[in-house]
Amino acid sequence: MGVERTWPRAAMHLSFAAAAGLLLVLWASLYDVAVKGQAASESVGHTQEVLNEIARARLHFALADSAQRSWELTGIRKHLQERDAEVARFLSVLEHLKARTAENPGQQARVDRLRGLAGDWARGGPVPAVEASMVGATVDEQVQHMTEALRGEELGLLAQRQGSALERQQQALRFLGVAILLSLLILVPAYAVAVYQAGVRRAAERRLSDLVDNLPIVVWQMKSWDEGRRRRCVYVGENTRRVRDFSAEAMRRDPRIVFRTMAAEDRRRVQEAALEAERTLQPFDQRYRVTGADGVQRWVHSSAILRREADGSILWTGYWADITPQKELEQALERANRELEAFSYSVSHDLRAPLSTIDGFSHELWARAHAQLDDRSRHFLTRIRAGVRQMSVLIDGLLALATVSRAEIWHELVDVSALARQIAAELQESTPGRRVELVVQPGLQAMGDPRLVRQLLANLIGNAWKFTARQEHARIEVGRQPLEAGSERAFYVSDNGVGFDMAHARHLFSPFQRLHPAADFQGSGIGLATVQRIALRHGGRVWAQARPGEGATFFFTLGPSAKRIN
Repeated sequence: MGVERTWPRAAMHLSFAAAAGLLLVLWASLYDVAVKGQAASESVGHTQEVLNEIARARLHFALADSAQRSWELTGIRKHLQERDAEVARFLSVLEHLKARTAENPGQQARVDRLRGLAGDWARGGPVPAVEASMVGATVDEQVQHMTEALRGEELGLLAQRQGSALERQQQALRFLGVAILLSLLILVPAYAVAVYQAGVRRAAERRLSDLVDNLPIVVWQMKSWDEGRRRRCVYVGENTRRVRDFSAEAMRRDPRIVFRTMAAEDRRRVQEAALEAERTLQPFDQRYRVTGADGVQRWVHSSAILRREADGSILWTGYWADITPQKELEQALERANRELEAFSYSVSHDLRAPLSTIDGFSHELWARAHAQLDDRSRHFLTRIRAGVRQMSVLIDGLLALATVSRAEIWHELVDVSALARQIAAELQESTPGRRVELVVQPGLQAMGDPRLVRQLLANLIGNAWKFTARQEHARIEVGRQPLEAGSERAFYVSDNGVGFDMAHARHLFSPFQRLHPAADFQGSGIGLATVQRIALRHGGRVWAQARPGEGATFFFTLGPSAKRIN
């Protein structure tokens, strides 16, 4: 399959390359012909100028000879002056001829003989014959003979040069015809391959369009300029109405329809998120409501990645998905969780009274009758009282977890450093024999509910305090550090305690799940579940890193509002 798909493209490239090579050779040849043709044209023009100079020389000598004859007949010196002037012009023309025939020795010799003949004649001395055949001929006849010889030589050169130029033109035409024929023989298959490739591409585009248009999501691309004030739709799937209450054509005409059709209570938030994404080029991910023409409200998930283009614009590539069923499921799940939390709170609260009764009567029974009871009976009573205390701890944990889930959150600036030191001081007071090195980064702050943030820190620092109890040099650190994935920063509580195996970390934040035996470390198994619930209610998250025997580090964030606090 790979060969079948590759050979047409390779053949097309080879064909175009061969045609381009031929055109290059043709251009070079035509350029050479043009240069030589220009040279031939210049040579022909040069010969024409030489012929014109010869004609002028003959004219000036004829005028000089006529003036000489007039002077001989009349004796008037004016005619003698005219003769001398014409002779000077004749000699000047001969100088020009000598310059123009510098490449022809034969013509140079003829010009020199003409100059000598004219000079002897003008001085009135004897005029020797320029050639043996001209003995006894007059000066005028000799001049005519020599100039005719010059003219004949130039006419011969002219005919030769014109013939050479014509031959080059014919050669160029023949070469041009062959080159055009070869180019056609190469380009016709290349054109056929190009047509084939275009058909393959159109078929692929149709398949891709069918695939995209039948997806449960709508794929789109958009460009924006000037901080979002100008937008242009690059591409949008024809299945737009599957998710949005407008057509693909409406999106192409005016991309701002995306924001206009949002629920008013979500529009400002999404627009601000879009501007922030364009400023930082970070991925865009928002969920918002839209209301269709039928009045039914739907939830849309919009996700996109952004890239700055060479022209300064920002290219958005993203999708819309109808998440109404998921939202309805989430809302139903939230209602069920609220009902479950209410039930847990009610049951836990209602269990306190009978548990207090059992605890009170068992204590009274111990005070009154433990001396009369045998060892086995005292053991039973002790187990009852221990079970009551453990049950009380579990009920307190359940109530705390339910309270965290139900409580209304108030966001304000919280001094995390001060809270951490205060919690550690309370733990030190409760166990005065412990020596723990506490390191708290100064200036830690977060936006959150002060009561819940304190409860979160109390659980994490309390766990660190508990699991470092067997260390000779216990150390607990509270701080904040940036995450590798981006600009988000996470708080952490780390210790050098017993740690745990990360293979069991998935159970870490589930209620009543313990990674260490109760005989080794007491606890209800509710604390970390409470930590996770508090972080989630603040829009954050919590996770851990640990190794057995090397301690543990718990990280947590408190959502977007906390990111702005340095």
